[in-house]
Amino acid sequence: MIEVIVIDLLNLSKGTQIRIATCEEAVQRYCELMETEEGRLSFPPIIVYRDSDGEYWIADGHHRIKAAIRRKLNTIVAEVREGSRADALWESVRANAKNGIMLTKADLHNAMVMLVKHTQKSNVAIAELIGFSDMTIKRYRDSISGSTNVEPDKTEKPEKSRRVGKDGKSYPSTTKKTSPPKAEPPRPEPAAKSPVSPPVAARKPEPPKPIPAPPAAPAPKPVEPQVEKPNRERELRVELREHVVPKFPRFQELRRIVGEAGYQRFVNDLFGI
Repeated sequence: MIEVIVIDLLNLSKGTQIRIATCEEAVQRYCELMETEEGRLSFPPIIVYRDSDGEYWIADGHHRIKAAIRRKLNTIVAEVREGSRADALWESVRANAKNGIMLTKADLHNAMVMLVKHTQKSNVAIAELIGFSDMTIKRYRDSISGSTNVEPDKTEKPEKSRRVGKDGKSYPSTTKKTSPPKAEPPRPEPAAKSPVSPPVAARKPEPPKPIPAPPAAPAPKPVEPQVEKPNRERELRVELREHVVPKFPRFQELRRIVGEAGYQRFVNDLFGI
């Protein structure tokens, strides 16, 4: 479903961002295109997933969102899908691997780490998505199988002993659990002789230092009365909106998609009203 989403409602944390660093060049280029109404309509809707708690997880469009925030926009057009953080993360890796800015080796490694930790996909499915071998995924999964520092995904309650394959079916996990090595009993250490310290001569107390007086506070500046000025700028923006909007039929198409309320918010944000 296509909706106009308030940007403040989006989860802007790195919960679904697989890139190690943001491409500043892309954000600046998108920001320049968003300066005009025609440029903003040229962008496809971002993709977000709405979970059962009503939280929006970003799947595709992190750079466009940063550009919109830099343009001080309050809303953005989005395709809203129902799903969890894991669904948004899987779609984020899929979308970034096939289009948009090219992923680096560090980005792909970070994607592997996040998919293993926060989804129940199989080694073969993850390897096929990011272009790694399934043995690479297995070695990394085995290396963290005994770790207790993995952050749990609070948005899902997956089974601990099963994983989902690329065909969408659930299979038992084959990861072997390794038991930690037994700790050796501590060996007794020989008692050390305590050295005898020489006596320390008592120091004479120093006289107290004088406390300097605080500097005098500056005199307050006189407050000049503010005279209200007519809001001519807003009147000019309203006149500009009434003059420009009828010339672009895509405004009417946007009104049919997002509804009257969403359309009014978008147009008012566009002209700064």
